[in-house]
Amino acid sequence: MATASAAVLVTLLCVRNRFLFTMRLYEDADMGANSILVEQARHFTLLVGNYSRDHFHHPGPAYMYVKAAGESLFWAWLHMVPTAWNGQLLAIYALNGMFMALVVGVGYGWTGSLRGAAACVAVVVALASVHPAALSSDWMPYMYVPAYVAFLVTAASVAAGGARDAWMLALTGWFLIHGHACFLLFVPVIGCAVLVAVLWPRRHSLGASVRSFLATQRRAWVPVAVISAVFALPIIANLVLHWPGEFGDYLTYAASRQAGGHSVAQVVRDALWYWWPHRDAWLFPVAGYAVAVAVTRWLAPVRLRRFLIALLAVNAVSSLAFLYYAATGIDVLSRHYVGYFYWSAPVITLLVITVGVVEAMPLPLGAFTAAGAAVLALAALAWAADTRTSTNSSDPAVPSSGPDTDPALPGAVATLAAQAGGRTIVLRFDFPSWPDVTGFLVQAERTGVRACVADPASIVVMTRQFICTRADIVDGRVYWFHAAAPRDGTVIVRLRQAMVTGVSLVQARIVGIRGHVGELAPLAAQHGRPEPLRVGAERVGRLGGHHVPGALLDLRLELPGAPAGVARVDPQRHDRRGEQAGRRVQVDQAEPGHGGRAVQRMPAHRLVGARHVGEGERAVRRDRAAGEHHGRVGGQLGPRLEHLADRDLGRPVQHHAEGALLGLVLDDQDDGAAEVGIAEHRGGDEQTAGQGFRCHFVHISIIILRFGSRRAPWPPPRAAR
Repeated sequence: MATASAAVLVTLLCVRNRFLFTMRLYEDADMGANSILVEQARHFTLLVGNYSRDHFHHPGPAYMYVKAAGESLFWAWLHMVPTAWNGQLLAIYALNGMFMALVVGVGYGWTGSLRGAAACVAVVVALASVHPAALSSDWMPYMYVPAYVAFLVTAASVAAGGARDAWMLALTGWFLIHGHACFLLFVPVIGCAVLVAVLWPRRHSLGASVRSFLATQRRAWVPVAVISAVFALPIIANLVLHWPGEFGDYLTYAASRQAGGHSVAQVVRDALWYWWPHRDAWLFPVAGYAVAVAVTRWLAPVRLRRFLIALLAVNAVSSLAFLYYAATGIDVLSRHYVGYFYWSAPVITLLVITVGVVEAMPLPLGAFTAAGAAVLALAALAWAADTRTSTNSSDPAVPSSGPDTDPALPGAVATLAAQAGGRTIVLRFDFPSWPDVTGFLVQAERTGVRACVADPASIVVMTRQFICTRADIVDGRVYWFHAAAPRDGTVIVRLRQAMVTGVSLVQARIVGIRGHVGELAPLAAQHGRPEPLRVGAERVGRLGGHHVPGALLDLRLELPGAPAGVARVDPQRHDRRGEQAGRRVQVDQAEPGHGGRAVQRMPAHRLVGARHVGEGERAVRRDRAAGEHHGRVGGQLGPRLEHLADRDLGRPVQHHAEGALLGLVLDDQDDGAAEVGIAEHRGGDEQTAGQGFRCHFVHISIIILRFGSRRAPWPPPRAAR
C-alpha cells in the first residue's frame, strides 16, 4: 500500500507537470544557487547544504545529491527531459513520494488495514492540496515539509514501541539536519523524547535491556547505524577539512542580536499562523487537540491508542520546540517561509482524528470513508493551481518572490563566450541583478564556459568555485549585470532580471607600454587655471586634454585642502594614516582594518609615470586608497615612499584633482575585499599634464572596481534561511 500510494502521487505530479518532458527550463535565483551546488554534487565534491541569507551554509548536502541524481539519471543518461533542472524536479517528486510512503507504511503497520493506510494518504494529500508547493516545489522551505511530517510520524511509532520503524526515523531526521540548521534543535530534542519514552519502562534494568536489544534487534539498529554513518560523513569531513566548518557560524548567529528577541505574544501569534492564518487562530489548536484527545480516549481501538497518544505527545514536543526556535532563532517572524515545516502541527492532529475515527467505524463503512477521503484529496491536489511547479516565483504563495527561470540564459552564455574569445568571463553585478548571475554561472558550467564573479562577498551564494582568482581578473573579459539598462553602456544581452553590458573605458584604466609617448585625447572643457572658488557651473577656459586613459604623472598647481576621494572607493576603515607606507611588495598577510585575517589581493602591476629625465620607478605594492606622492622637480624621482610626510599617506587620491605639485598614482586602491582599483576619466575641474613633459608608462593590467563600497545585505533577503 505504501509503494502504491507513492506511485500514485508521483504519477499525479508528473502528469500535472508534463511540460517538464518537453519544455526547456533554465533556473536562476535560489534555484540557480542550488544548482551550483548540484553540479558539485555530481562530481562528489559537495560537503555542505544550501546557502542561508544569514551568511552560512546549512549542515549537509543530502538534498543536493538527490537533485544531482535526478539530473544525471533523467537528463544526462536517459534523456527523458530536455534540461537539467527538469530532471532535478522529477527527483524531488520521487523524494516527496517516498516521504509519503513512509507515513502510509507506518499507518498500515499500526492499523493492519487498508482503510488505515488510506486514511493516512487522505491526510497527507489534504495538506498538499492546501499547500501544493510542499510537494511540487524544489524551493528548500517547502522541501522540509513532507520530511518533517514523516519524521514526526516515525518518531511517534518508535516511541510507541515500533522499533521496526527506527530506520525511517533516522532517515528522515538526517535529511532534515542536512537541510536546515534549525533541525539541529528539533531532531535531537524529539529524538531524546523518543528515547526517554522507549527507555523509561525499562529504567530498572536499563543495562540488560540495552544489551538484549543490541543482541536480538539487529534489524532495527544496524540500518540506523548505517544510515547515520552515511549522512554524518560529509558533515564530519567538512569539519575536519574546514574546522569549525559551518558550526562556528551557527554559534555566532545564535549569539548575535539578530537571532530571536521576540516577545511571548509575538511568538505565539507566529505559531498560530501555521494553524490558521486569519483571526481567531487559537480556536484551531484548542479545538483540534480537544477532539483528538477525545477520539483517542473514547473512540479509537485500544490497539491504536498507544500510537495515537505518541503522535499527540510528539506533536506537543514539536510545538514547544518551535516556540523556542521562534523566540530565540528566527530573526524576522513575518517571513513565514522559515517555519513552513510547522504546518505539520495541524496535519498530525488531523491524522490522529482521521485514523481513530476510520478505525472505529464498521469495516465496510470505514473502508468506504477512508477511500473516498483519499480520492477527494487526490482530486483536490490535481486541481490545485500550484500543483503545477511554478517557474515564475520561487515561493508560489508569494508572487513578489520573483521568477526562478530565465529562457535567455543559454543565449547569454553563448554570446558572452563568443565575445570573450576563450578568456574567462568576469562578472560584476548590481545587487538586484544577482538572480540571473546564479543562472548564468550554472549554464556556463554545464556548457564548459569559464565564468566567475569578481566580488568575494558573494561567496556564500556563488561558492568559492566561482569567485575570480587574480589571474581571472587580470586576463579575463569583464561584463556587468545591471538591474536596469545603464545610460553609459550598450546592452549586450537582455535577461529576465538583468541587463548585461561590457566595461567601458570609464570603468577601466588602459595604459601604454614603456617608451611610448602618451597621446592626447579630448576631454570635457576645463578652465585654464585652478579656481580657488566657483559658484554655479564650470567656466570654460579652453578645451582640455588627457593622455591615453590612465596617465599616471601630471604637473599641476596645489590648492589647499585634501584631494577628493576615489570615486566609489573608501579607505580601509581601521587603517591609520601612514600605516603600511613603506611596504614595497604585496604579500598575503593580515592587514589593518580586516580583523587580523589574511586577505588575498591582486598584485600591483601598474606604475609609474616618470619625467623624461631619468626613470625612477616607484612600484610600491600596497593596498588601500592610493597614496598621494610628491616628486622632486628637476631630478629623478626617488625610489621609495618611506620618507614622505605622513600627512600625505592617509588621504585618498581622486585623479590629481588640483592637488600636489607633482603627483603619482600608485596601485591597488582598496576598501577591504580582495580586489582591485578602478581608474576614471578626469573630471571637469582637473588640469591636464604639462605639455612640456613626456610620459613613459609601464605595462599594467586592466583592473575593475567592485560594484560599491556601501553594500546591500548579502545574501539577498529573499533567500531561504
